[in-house]
Amino acid sequence: MKTSNADIRSSAVSNGNSESPSVSMKETEEIKEEIDKYLEVIGDGFVATSGAIPMAVNPGLSIKGLGRVGLPLSNRDAKDLVKLSREAPFGKGDQKLVDQSVRKTCEIDPAQVQLCNPQWPETVQYAVSKTVQQLDVLGRDSSVRAHLHKLPLYEDGGFFKTHRDTEKAPGLFTTLVIMSPSITKVARLLCGLARRSIHFRIPSPMNSATPS
Repeated sequence: MKTSNADIRSSAVSNGNSESPSVSMKETEEIKEEIDKYLEVIGDGFVATSGAIPMAVNPGLSIKGLGRVGLPLSNRDAKDLVKLSREAPFGKGDQKLVDQSVRKTCEIDPAQVQLCNPQWPETVQYAVSKTVQQLDVLGRDSSVRAHLHKLPLYEDGGFFKTHRDTEKAPGLFTTLVIMSPSITKVARLLCGLARRSIHFRIPSPMNSATPS
C-alpha cells in the first residue's frame, strides 16, 4: 500500500460570530433549502476557488508521538502518520459513521498537530484573504478567521463521496483546504452549491500549496 499521497490540512473558516441560535435539525434543513432557492437566482458568482500560495513557508509540522515531519512528505513519514491516525468518519444526521465505501481516508486529530513555524499564520491569512476576495464575501477578511479542524491523509485511491459539509463551529460558512507538498500525481475536487459546481484538477502540490 502506497502512503506517499497528498497530505491535506482542512481548516474551518468562521466569521467570528460566537452566538448561534438554538434551532432543530429540521428547521436548519428548511433554512438551507430556502437559501438554496435564493442562490439559484443570484447569478454566476463563485461557489469555490483554487490557486497557488506564492512564497508559502513550510508549516513546521509536528505530530504528537512522532515529532517533526518533513515536507514534501516521504513514504516513511506517511506510513508513520497512518499508524497514528484513525479512519475518518462522516456525519449522517446526528451520527458519525465509518464506511470505506463512502469515505476512504485517515485523519489525525488537531490536538495531536502543531504548526511550529511562526510565519505559518501569515501564509494561512494570505489564503483566507484571497479566498474571501474571490468569493466576494461581505466585509472581506476583516472578520474572517481560519481554525484548524483536522489533518486528513489521502492515500492512493482515497476519496470522499459527494456530501454536504456540516457546520462545525458557530459562524462557519466555508471550508479552507491547504494541500501540503507531497509526492503525488494529481488531486481532484468537486465543489458545488445549489445547482452550480466547479471541478478542480489540482496538479502535483510539489509545486505549491493550494487553497480552495
